[in-house]
Amino acid sequence: MSLPRNMRVSIAFGALWTLAFVSWFAFVAYGLKAVRQPRPGVRVWSRATLWNPMNTLLRPELLTEQGQRYRKSCLRALLVFVACVLAVFFVGALTGALK
Repeated sequence: MSLPRNMRVSIAFGALWTLAFVSWFAFVAYGLKAVRQPRPGVRVWSRATLWNPMNTLLRPELLTEQGQRYRKSCLRALLVFVACVLAVFFVGALTGALK
């Protein structure tokens, strides 16, 4: 027994948005964990980070090994989030839901 097309599309939308929601929170959590792992002697509120601690994600040399692992997980979660949002738009465009 097969589900109707609109039910399959609704399930796909729900699954993609749920995964996007979870990956967004993983992105935030791993980003905050990475920022809290600077190398000894690195001040996160300094010119090296342009007085924004989140900029340490852009300069991995400022992070410890653990911080670099968190950074990698953070960037992966961001890629998953972007891929999910783009997939939702793609499915919406294919089904005509973006009219």
